[in-house]
Amino acid sequence: MQRVALLTAEDVGEIALDELTQRKISFARPSIIRIRNQDLVVVSVERKAVASLFGLRVIEDIFAVLEEGVSLPDEHKLHRLTPRTLRERTLEALPLSRRQRGKKASTTFWVFVKQDEDHAVWRRSIAEQLVGFYSGTFARWTAREPAEVEVWAFLSEGRALLGLRLTDVTFRQRRYKRDERPGSLRPTLAAAVLLAAQPGDEEVVLDPMCGVGTLLLEYGIAHPDARLIGCDRDRHALALAEANAERAGVTVSFQHGDATTAEMFSGLEGEVSLVVCNLPFGKQFGAHQDLMVLYRRALQRWRGLLKPGGRMVLLTSRPNLIHQVAGRSGLVARDKYSIMVQGIRARVVTVAPTGGSEADEG
Repeated sequence: MQRVALLTAEDVGEIALDELTQRKISFARPSIIRIRNQDLVVVSVERKAVASLFGLRVIEDIFAVLEEGVSLPDEHKLHRLTPRTLRERTLEALPLSRRQRGKKASTTFWVFVKQDEDHAVWRRSIAEQLVGFYSGTFARWTAREPAEVEVWAFLSEGRALLGLRLTDVTFRQRRYKRDERPGSLRPTLAAAVLLAAQPGDEEVVLDPMCGVGTLLLEYGIAHPDARLIGCDRDRHALALAEANAERAGVTVSFQHGDATTAEMFSGLEGEVSLVVCNLPFGKQFGAHQDLMVLYRRALQRWRGLLKPGGRMVLLTSRPNLIHQVAGRSGLVARDKYSIMVQGIRARVVTVAPTGGSEADEG
């Protein structure tokens, strides 16, 4: 068995375990370590199953665990972080890193330290200890950035986990997403939202406020047979979305307009399987009443687009408003995941017509 650590955004650790289960990747001995603004999910998988982890969408980085649960010593006992087993475990993990990153024999390395809170032992001291160990253990290794090998130390609740990074920055950010705008969802968070939708193939998926298209592209990459439709009032955002879609190789039908009006989506009534949307958090619609009006207009319009068994998956910082509007519109709203989005606590809420699949779950 190979012990691996999966780094996610804050509050996404449990969602990552759900994704492992949905993808039928067997794992054992799960635990979640809380790091500042992030979760670290630690599981054991069959070594041959490590390659399948690179298909996960809610994960930001993958590490082969080198040492786990090491008591965090004081500055005079940092040698405890580098036991003799560290050399052997590093050598065992290196083929995983080289194979997945397409690297040849690695000669450069670097050490990074992340923590849940400030500790008496300085991060710099820990990094220096690890750099000294690897420089002294592997004669041809040179500490330099950018590095072919990255060793990370995660400090939480007085203990340390050491891991060798198997991924690079493109795994987290995706190669398609070069164009951004303020408020755009990170791809991994978009994937976490979609996980609540229990997505399937050949669905008709609408994002009525699509921005630069991240939700739709994450859906389309995983389910290429879906019919994807995006809408936004911002022409510049749509231009960015089209560029992102082209790079991702995903076909999306984009429309410009106000998604809450009766004129939009003519001909789509009763055809949409899934409405997915990152709703405004209130920065543009600042007042409570403004958001209430927006949400009411949106849900009333989008309800008419749903086919029998259709549902909505909405991300909002004001789930209470969604529940109020849904109840008045003959819809059932259910809270799913809670996640942090750019420092704001948000919630994924599923919404379906009364008597639909969501209502039947309760």
